[in-house]
Amino acid sequence: MFRDLSGTMSDPFLLRSVATHIALAFEGKFSAVLAVDARGFILGTMVSQISSCRLVLARKLGKLPGAVHRATYEFEYGATALEVQRDALSAEQSVLVVDDVLATGGTLAAAGALVSRAGAKLSGFATALELTELGGRRTLAPYPVFSLLTT
Repeated sequence: MFRDLSGTMSDPFLLRSVATHIALAFEGKFSAVLAVDARGFILGTMVSQISSCRLVLARKLGKLPGAVHRATYEFEYGATALEVQRDALSAEQSVLVVDDVLATGGTLAAAGALVSRAGAKLSGFATALELTELGGRRTLAPYPVFSLLTT
């Protein structure tokens, strides 16, 4: 079932509030935010700004120039991949992966794999909403997962 967060994303107070809760949940545990294409870009940008941390974008297949790390994953309709530029993350960084919704965990797991392939440390995962019946949190174990709301 699709959950629409566009109302939250379009309200500056709500968006800042969600991003602040995420930033506080991982306070002091990350130096970069990896925001997942596409709705994760909005939330990830806010978390990055609030935390004064570097923002890195995990893009869908074929959207980034230059050399990239790639991680494939399954989703409801097939398979696809996420990419991050090879020089976007470094071993000195601790990375928080941010997206809007945690469902099955496939997309976030792929984003986490990109962090590992880049040699950075994965601090955890954060979303605005978690669909608990789909079990995505188990897919992301043993890493910390924060979701502001669960259904």
